[in-house]
Amino acid sequence: MTASELSDYIMILMIINGALSYYYGRGKVRFPLVAVFFGVTLSIIPPLGIIYVTVLMLKNENVDPEKERKKDEKYQNEVPRRPYT
Repeated sequence: MTASELSDYIMILMIINGALSYYYGRGKVRFPLVAVFFGVTLSIIPPLGIIYVTVLMLKNENVDPEKERKKDEKYQNEVPRRPYT
């Protein structure tokens, strides 16, 4: 494997890891672009990039209590509708 082929392989892995980091990081971290930065940077060494995306994938969802409270209030204010008969 020549240096040119190796650099092409790493560049493709960087793009794939960046996309996966953004996809998985959207709901799991506060700043998804930071997750993309770490994913792309760690994918220079392919095993580290794969481990990072796997850990990000297994991380629990980041639940914002303020958003959940507003969503609950929204549904509490709705008037129950009578079913059609």
